[in-house]
Amino acid sequence: MKGGEIRGVNKRVRLEDIARVLQISRGTVDRALHNRPGVNPEVRDKVLKKAAEMGYRTNRAARSLVKKQTLTIGVVIPSEPRSYWGGVEEGFRSASSEFQDFGIQCVFFSSPIRSLEQDTMLIQQALRSGVDGLAIAPFNTVDMRNLIDEIVDSNIPVVTYVTDVPESKRLCYVGNEPLKEGRVAGEIFGKLLRGQGESIVFRGREGLYSNSRLDGFYDVLKTDFPNVVVHTEEELYMSSNIVHEKVNNLLDLYPNLDGIFVANSFTDSVASVLVQRGLAKKICLVGFDLTKETELYLKKGVVDAVVTSNSFRQGYEAFKILADYLLEGKRPVGNVSGSVEVVFREML
Repeated sequence: MKGGEIRGVNKRVRLEDIARVLQISRGTVDRALHNRPGVNPEVRDKVLKKAAEMGYRTNRAARSLVKKQTLTIGVVIPSEPRSYWGGVEEGFRSASSEFQDFGIQCVFFSSPIRSLEQDTMLIQQALRSGVDGLAIAPFNTVDMRNLIDEIVDSNIPVVTYVTDVPESKRLCYVGNEPLKEGRVAGEIFGKLLRGQGESIVFRGREGLYSNSRLDGFYDVLKTDFPNVVVHTEEELYMSSNIVHEKVNNLLDLYPNLDGIFVANSFTDSVASVLVQRGLAKKICLVGFDLTKETELYLKKGVVDAVVTSNSFRQGYEAFKILADYLLEGKRPVGNVSGSVEVVFREML
């Protein structure tokens, strides 16, 4: 059987087919394609070239290895708060290490400033560097949707993670449904306050998809806990010093608070202020994202509950989806979402 004959058959080429053409063992083909030790360099090159020639499903990986080409996935990621985004970055790095033998690398474009303008600048920087794919946690705005569509139309695939622009041409979204997350948080918050009390709410920057959590949160309070009063809703972002100042100002303005809900990743920052002011046992605190810092505050009873998703998994899956698409043209069936989890101190 010749390579041309296999190539003309409309079926998936198997390792056995390559082994039969080259008259070597299937194990040798497998080791060569996955860059494992124990294969003569000349034999390895023959396997890679033949795999590419025959249309083996990872032929793009084989071609990149033969030609010593490198594919680059650009990751636009906030750097603050590090307690959350550090876990996402670890996921990207872990997935990147698994694909390094296939000539795929990961490059980060990061900033502590969280704004549409800053994110756009980082995306443009990534594009100028020549990335082959792009992973972003975007603001859900018309301008961002148009930018994503332009990038995809230029044959650079985009995957969104943590936050999303649902109407864009992105390949898929990796992350939870924020409306559902908000409803879960609202139920926990209302029950912990026993159905009544004064509260304030913190959220992320305007335009972030994750702010849709608040729609679910308020819906549950209005329907099931109408006696839980929310005095104000404020943005939390930027450096920890600015966050602490804002939290302190609101605690001064509303001295009789019973609860605080944090709809983004600054739960640990709010918790630290409560500890400093001796309010840790007085005010119920419910937030998002189980990080090392929030876990410590949970154990101490400062944070009462955390609604969480797997930050590591979001980075890991986003990279893997882009890598599979770049190597094999494999499209995800749909968005990748995980279960919404609630963590209490007793569960740690």
